[in-house]
Amino acid sequence: WTQGQAGTTQVHRLMVRRIVLPTFTVTVNNNHPTDHAFVSYLTDTVFTAPANSGANVTPEILGGRLITIHRGPALPGVEVLRFHLHENATVTLQ
Repeated sequence: WTQGQAGTTQVHRLMVRRIVLPTFTVTVNNNHPTDHAFVSYLTDTVFTAPANSGANVTPEILGGRLITIHRGPALPGVEVLRFHLHENATVTLQ
């Protein structure tokens, strides 16, 4: 890929066909009587599990994302957990 004659390179031969990332879900078991659980990544809340709602499953999220779980009666709540998503995960709020 380095420069050859007349300053040309071989970059024009590089082609990316497809990048595939797996998707996963987070199951939130919320048994707390008053606190909601908020699932976020990239600073945006993508899912809310209402208080005392039992098992809730998020929409699919790309693998490798940094997930944060907050709890409280309203946003922003208090951060209680942070992890990188590499498999389907289950979180319990009691």
